Amino acid sequence: MKTTTMKMKTTTKSTTVLKKKKKKKTKTMTIALTVACALWATTSTARASDPRLERLPAAEELGRICFDDGGELQLTPDDVLWMARMVHGETRGRPSREDASHMLWALAGRRYTRKRLRESMAALAQAYSQPISPRWLRDGDKCDSEAERERKRGCQEHRLRLRAEYRAMAWQDIDKLARATTLVWAQGNLPNPQPGIVGWYEPGTWRGIDTRTHYERPTLHDYVDGNAYYFRTHGVDTRAWTATTVTVVGPGALCPDHVANWAPKPKLGSCEDDFTYHKSGTIRSWTTRDDGTISELEFEGAGWRDRVCDDSKGMIYADDTSRAFVEDEDGQKIRFEMIEVDEHGSRARVFAGRLTPSMLEGRRRVVTRAKR
Repeated sequence: MKTTTMKMKTTTKSTTVLKKKKKKKTKTMTIALTVACALWATTSTARASDPRLERLPAAEELGRICFDDGGELQLTPDDVLWMARMVHGETRGRPSREDASHMLWALAGRRYTRKRLRESMAALAQAYSQPISPRWLRDGDKCDSEAERERKRGCQEHRLRLRAEYRAMAWQDIDKLARATTLVWAQGNLPNPQPGIVGWYEPGTWRGIDTRTHYERPTLHDYVDGNAYYFRTHGVDTRAWTATTVTVVGPGALCPDHVANWAPKPKLGSCEDDFTYHKSGTIRSWTTRDDGTISELEFEGAGWRDRVCDDSKGMIYADDTSRAFVEDEDGQKIRFEMIEVDEHGSRARVFAGRLTPSMLEGRRRVVTRAKR
């Protein structure tokens, strides 16, 4: 999504018009938030269906996410639908208010670390949450063979059926508390329970390692209904985030003018000459062609703050212990070149070799050129 900076005209006429519009929007926002709060407060005990929760909210009833570096993201009905599906699926249709609140804010925080303004919250929810991820469906790349379905716990038949069910759920069929909490959050009136959390996992995720061990780490926030919510320290340290780092404003409201950590993108020039190598990039996602090969890669920790250039090229490490690189079946090294470089991440095009998702199993580290 393209970030637009709005400038106010200084004429008296323009100022008067803006003030009138602001009053109207503020009134609309206040009514919407009051309704949403009432829903959230009564949802867990209400037996009768509330008509205000039976329809998906319209675009004008939703707010936007604001980041303290000046970025912002307008929320859409599709975002709200998929985030509510996420809460429902992650909790098997039995969310608590606290767990739902943590999930919604963790995903918003995760969105900030990715710095991909064209990525919607709907897309991020599907990419992050396994219960609604297309990659974990029967025909997804995680479970698309009988061998994988037998080997992986996440590819068991009942899990495949549930994921298909969660992804197809209509708004009115989603758990009522999941809908109400998502709506309150999307209208800017849900407090952030812990700024800095960017994800979660459930007990049993780490095979051979007790989840309590991970809880003792400083990167972990707390357990909420069995889920362990965590901070991030690699690339972007989120432990020092405050309640103003990521916020949500109500329908029609503008993001705060205050920009705490904004910095202009430096003019690094070309990395064809005078370059070194940056080795902390991590593959976060990819785009495939119709033939199943990967056309684009998205990285975390390889942005312009790491002095990665707009024309940087790189390769994928074969493992974490050697300096070998991933090659295709013909012995050609997989190479990529940057398409877009953001503050803390980047997107690249694969221009050499045939890369498939199976070749990335256990291989996510990349090396890219960076300015000295």
